Amino acid sequence: MFCDDLTTPVSGKAKVRFANFSPDAPNVDLALAGSAAVFSNVAYGNFGEQTIITYDANGKAPATIPGLTWKTLGPFKEIDAFAGKNLEVKNNATQAVIPITGNGLSNLTFESGKIYTVFINGSVNGTGVSATIITHNK
Repeated sequence: MFCDDLTTPVSGKAKVRFANFSPDAPNVDLALAGSAAVFSNVAYGNFGEQTIITYDANGKAPATIPGLTWKTLGPFKEIDAFAGKNLEVKNNATQAVIPITGNGLSNLTFESGKIYTVFINGSVNGTGVSATIITHNK
């Protein structure tokens, strides 16, 4: 179970979260082309800035299996709304741009007041990495 914060962003802003589902990709950053990273050092199977919930020694809250941990979905971050811009996925260690198949992160519009999830999947060394953007509705 999870809870999303789907409250409307402030005027002029959009909300975004990011996940890396590419098993052979390095840890990656997501950024607007030519700008600082919005999310940094996101490993395979993770969301940017997610929280890991660890259970106590007695197996208390939120389950009864000692030593079990859960990862939350990453939080949404507010960014400036934009139109006609590109997002880039970069190798966190080298800052080399990782090619995305098709136009999945090109010429995008993130509208003011909207909420988005961006994720990558596929194989860096195989079929190529693709990107999907989900627009959330309340």
